[in-house]
Amino acid sequence: FMLCILPLRASLLFIDQSITDFGFSTPTFLHYIPVLPVLWGLILLHTFFTAKSTGNLSTYPEIKNKSWSISLLALSSGTWIFYLAGYEILFRGILFTSSLDFMALVPSIALNACIYALVHVPKGARETFGALLYGTIICYFTYTTNGIWVALVSHITLALSNEWFSVYYQVKKGNLEIVT
Repeated sequence: FMLCILPLRASLLFIDQSITDFGFSTPTFLHYIPVLPVLWGLILLHTFFTAKSTGNLSTYPEIKNKSWSISLLALSSGTWIFYLAGYEILFRGILFTSSLDFMALVPSIALNACIYALVHVPKGARETFGALLYGTIICYFTYTTNGIWVALVSHITLALSNEWFSVYYQVKKGNLEIVT
């Protein structure tokens, strides 16, 4: 709500733009269809290998229950999706697209990626630098596809695969158990 609804409502009130100007337009990514499975596959491959690192397992999963059920995993996944929708609406939909009205593409991408990386500082250097790279790539896709949809699906893929692999590796290490 704080990341999405309030900023979106304020932006629509005070900036003379429509909701489609904030990345809610019909996606124009047909020419990216061959690239998107590769992007999402790389995200899955990355999280499969990095989720088992000690640094990652000290942070994820963020819910610190020792017992995980399918319903807890579903609840956590749903809240990730809701949270990331707001995140992408704010970062790529409002901040990035609005900055394009005032500056060229490269400075807009750099500004957005830097702010995005700064938000990740509390999660450590690895995630901060990853956010800088990821933010740059996803801003490019937001710009070239004229919408936030690739960013949203990619971010959800990243977060959910990291969470699910982290749960898997925590179970494998004996730190968590799956209950029915």
